[in-house]
Amino acid sequence: MGDVTSTFAPPPPRAAEVGGRCRTIVQVVINLGKGGMEAIAVNLARGLDRTRFRPILIALDAGGEHEEELRDAGIAYSVLGTRRWRDPRFHWTLWKLLRRLQPDVVHTHHFSPLLHTVSAARLASVPRLVHTEHSWQYLEHRPAHRWALRWMSRLSDAFVVVGSSMAPYYRDHVQVAPEQLRVIPNGIDTRVFRPLDRLECRRALGWPDTDRVVLFAADPEVPVKRFPLAEEACRRAQALFGPLRLEVAWGVTPDEMPRTLNAAECVMLASHTQCS
Repeated sequence: MGDVTSTFAPPPPRAAEVGGRCRTIVQVVINLGKGGMEAIAVNLARGLDRTRFRPILIALDAGGEHEEELRDAGIAYSVLGTRRWRDPRFHWTLWKLLRRLQPDVVHTHHFSPLLHTVSAARLASVPRLVHTEHSWQYLEHRPAHRWALRWMSRLSDAFVVVGSSMAPYYRDHVQVAPEQLRVIPNGIDTRVFRPLDRLECRRALGWPDTDRVVLFAADPEVPVKRFPLAEEACRRAQALFGPLRLEVAWGVTPDEMPRTLNAAECVMLASHTQCS
């Protein structure tokens, strides 16, 4: 294991004024690059009341575009550099980091962060372990993953899914205990994602006014997002309705996404695991 890359932030300045220490909330993700799950973790960290909570993120594999956003917000994060579940040195490194951070809650996002964190968190005597699943389809043909998740759920204090449609699968097929299962739907900030003038948005983006644009808002290189299906759908639509342009919005910054969405005629969700 290499050295852990860390950026630490000072505790909130008004913490002492509210009559007690801040509770430290550590979220664990795979990386800090662009992606829906990573954006949720970062937005959750940014949204916590900093007079009551100290948010920290741990990325198991790599940093990424969200690092600058975290630094600007004064949110601490650490990048471990690699996941090695079978390497005791990985678990030793993560255990030492958690012992140093002394979190009140460790919150893992998705299967792999839980798998790589649960042992270190329990050995570090973290008071609360919360896990969130952002999809279920990846488990359909992986009985070993379902078994492992069932076992790990029993070591967790709460098991959260991000949509009500996911709860039956995790209850019935993964067999997460009903008393542990929580549904917290992904939210939308309607102050940011709101109707805007389409022509103004297109001109700001440099798009022609007359193009009919279908937006694919995902990484086309990730197989589960099924970009070839989106391409085929657009080819068939063009045969029926005339010229269409498939616009890939991967790499668009969060600040630009509302404008990009408003500039398109429609958004195509071809992903096999787009569940919320």
